[in-house]
Amino acid sequence: MPRRLTEHGLTVFVLRYRLAATPRADEEFMRLASSSAIMDAVEAQSRVAKDDVFPALRIVRERASAWGVMLVVGMRKSRLTG
Repeated sequence: MPRRLTEHGLTVFVLRYRLAATPRADEEFMRLASSSAIMDAVEAQSRVAKDDVFPALRIVRERASAWGVMLVVGMRKSRLTG
């Protein structure tokens, strides 16, 4: 997606934020997934993502004019699997 946007003359900033650790053992993963602890893990991950996103967005906003970028901000959450 970013490459496609740059082909149309847009400047794109991509942030790769920290992800929560996934238990290595299948048994531990299944225990976590089947318990109420999974919601705690999701909430904790959301806080980590926000801790990464908002400072990065502030830097882009502060430096946009120095970089010659007209600032229009859009965010898209993406999960890559494979």
